[in-house]
Amino acid sequence: MKGVLWQRPFLKTFAYEDLEEQQRVMNRILGKLSIQGLQFGNDYYFVDGSRLNIDPAVDSMLATKSSNTNLRPGL
Repeated sequence: MKGVLWQRPFLKTFAYEDLEEQQRVMNRILGKLSIQGLQFGNDYYFVDGSRLNIDPAVDSMLATKSSNTNLRPGL
């Protein structure tokens, strides 16, 4: 699954939610979609090299694309 493709809808879905209240749900979703065992702090990593950072303490979410073009799947 390409992380970047679903990150935007994920961010829109939780944009106006209290992230601390939704953290359990988000962790469950991200645990299934991100690379298993590759989570550092609030960062979730995906096979396409993208990253999603969630900081529920300040209600902040940030999605980034891979800067390494070798990790991006060919079109």
